[in-house]
Amino acid sequence: AVVSTQSTGVDLEKEEYISYIEIMGRADCCGDRLEGAVITLDNRTIGALTYEDGQTMWTIDANYVQGRYLRVSLDNEYLTLCEVRAMVDYNYNPATDPNLVDNTVENL
Repeated sequence: AVVSTQSTGVDLEKEEYISYIEIMGRADCCGDRLEGAVITLDNRTIGALTYEDGQTMWTIDANYVQGRYLRVSLDNEYLTLCEVRAMVDYNYNPATDPNLVDNTVENL
């Protein structure tokens, strides 16, 4: 089977710490078309959309992931987005985040 992927992307122009992402679909119809849309930041999957009846807006917690290139992709369906917002926290400091995972520590 042939997979047709629709996508749209945003270049944030530099790496930013993203606290969350908001996605708005059409309010008049077709919100179910966004079921299964995948959100990536710098080619890392950070979330996917699950549709609930009548839903037009999604909020994806990004937990201050750092990246520059945000993309929303969807296979085998029209990708109809009204708005995509990457909410940047300019005050976030990873050096003072007690929940930050240190990937250099062995045996995590």
